[in-house]
Amino acid sequence: MFKKIKLDSKKLATIGLTALILLGSSLALLALKNSRKVQTVESSSVATPRKEEPKKEDTSFDFAMVGDMLPHDTVNQAAKQADGSFDYLSLISPELQQSFKKSDLRFCNQESPSAAQISTQGYPAFNAPIKFPEDISSFGCNLISLGNNHANDQGSAGISQTLDEWDKLKPLGVSGVNRSAGQQSTDQIFELKGIKVGYVSFNEVNNKTLQNAYNVNMLSSPGLIEKKISNLRAKADLVVVSVHWGKEDSHQLTSAQTKYAKQISDAGADIIIGTGPHVWQPYQTLDRPDGAKTHVFYSIGNGLNSQLTADQLFSGVAILNIKKGDDGKVQITEPRVLPTYMHYVWGSSVGLSQAQLLSRTKLKYSTLQESQDLIAQRNDFKTTADQQIQNLTKYLDNPAVELLQTY
Repeated sequence: MFKKIKLDSKKLATIGLTALILLGSSLALLALKNSRKVQTVESSSVATPRKEEPKKEDTSFDFAMVGDMLPHDTVNQAAKQADGSFDYLSLISPELQQSFKKSDLRFCNQESPSAAQISTQGYPAFNAPIKFPEDISSFGCNLISLGNNHANDQGSAGISQTLDEWDKLKPLGVSGVNRSAGQQSTDQIFELKGIKVGYVSFNEVNNKTLQNAYNVNMLSSPGLIEKKISNLRAKADLVVVSVHWGKEDSHQLTSAQTKYAKQISDAGADIIIGTGPHVWQPYQTLDRPDGAKTHVFYSIGNGLNSQLTADQLFSGVAILNIKKGDDGKVQITEPRVLPTYMHYVWGSSVGLSQAQLLSRTKLKYSTLQESQDLIAQRNDFKTTADQQIQNLTKYLDNPAVELLQTY
């Protein structure tokens, strides 16, 4: 028999409250479990974000080339400011500056020493103010040739001091002159957008006898071409060679140019940039023994200057595209030229009305497209931009080269 237990109301209330608390806790735990299940199901239905593939490295660039940068007396005079400083950039149009800098690799031939401890001198034995290389660098030149017939105008001291200035400016490469035999034997190699570029510059003729054989890289130095280029070929993806050669003011190739071009090509050069004639000469491709081709601009004319003839003043910027393929080999394509014009007038008159060289004023180096009004001021030219494009097409003598209006 079970005993009847008598509970008073107070005890019953306590028991009921306890039961309610236990029931509430159970329900809360059940809800939490269900919530976790729902969250688990929901999260499992969300797709895992796909990892982005790393962007492929850009291994291509345009290579722009400007010819002889000549600090004639008139150029220095036009660049000289009231306070005695020099501003060569003021002689170059903003449009040409912007166009040139669109390329990643930009070649210029500085056809003058720029020795800080030697006074400024113009033609025939040049020495430019140190502002000249500074402004060439600011213009965009980052691959510099100093190997030309004026390189030795101020002797070994001039060469050494010119190199001092470019050492401060830190371009991608400088070649053509040397302080020592050791420097001459050092290879110039730099990397640009994943492409290793080797560079060397040679000269054909000096205006003054060299004090040291190593001061200027001469084409006639026994074995120098093969040694320098084969060393670069072994280490670089792209081998660029600039050469100061040929006959001044002539659009025709000399036998020496064709001989040296073949020698340089056979040694392994990918690109040959010719300077020296001050006017344009043909663009060609040469077959190499290794099955590749050498792209040759035999002469790319003038840059900043104040020479006399139309062919010396109407020039252009040569451009090539450089690309490294998936197979690791470098492809050279899209030969182009952006035509340019170097303007001045004589004294206060138009055209060649005065014989004095220092009466040349209003110097401006610009793209041909923006020079229509300037050309019209020269009554001695009797030419137009369209006629000059036709001339340039004839001098290049290669339908593969595209003549650009803008770049």
